[in-house]
Amino acid sequence: METRLIVTGVILVVLLEGFLVHLFLLYRKGKITENPLLLIYKKELKILFYAFFKWKIPSRNPETFYYHKNSSYFWLYLALIHEQVIEMIVFHIYLRKEEPEIALAMLLLHIYSVFYIMGDYNLLRNTPIIVKKDAIHIKIGVRRELNFSFGDIDKIQPAKLKYNNSGGIIHEKGVFHATAFPEGAN
Repeated sequence: METRLIVTGVILVVLLEGFLVHLFLLYRKGKITENPLLLIYKKELKILFYAFFKWKIPSRNPETFYYHKNSSYFWLYLALIHEQVIEMIVFHIYLRKEEPEIALAMLLLHIYSVFYIMGDYNLLRNTPIIVKKDAIHIKIGVRRELNFSFGDIDKIQPAKLKYNNSGGIIHEKGVFHATAFPEGAN
């Protein structure tokens, strides 16, 4: 069994290495604006900082809007944490009996994923939509970010989602839909 585990580990490391080299080559060609390795590192540190140290929401001012307030994102967050904790316990008990050398690695990955979800939720809570004199800054955690001026806006209207025959959403060109999670029932 040790040989299969070592071969699997080597294959995963080689695939990760190939992916990182591919990202770096895209950066060198100019297709990615920021060094992807530093970007990943900064995002991970930011997520962990918000998971452990940034729990208080900053004071509100008239030019900020928190889009997580009336949404169901908190309940999604709670469900994901709940699922991760249950999965962590069940996998650890099962793997400790079947594959004890993998059990600790999976336990650490699950603990990290719980901290990651906590950090992402806190980052979402602490990054509002900011409306300044001539610009709007929208940040949805570390996932998405958009900055634009009022001159770039043709019109603002409620979103109209269109679906194709198989049920997939048809994304319109030149349209930005901003949502953290759909509104809950009030």
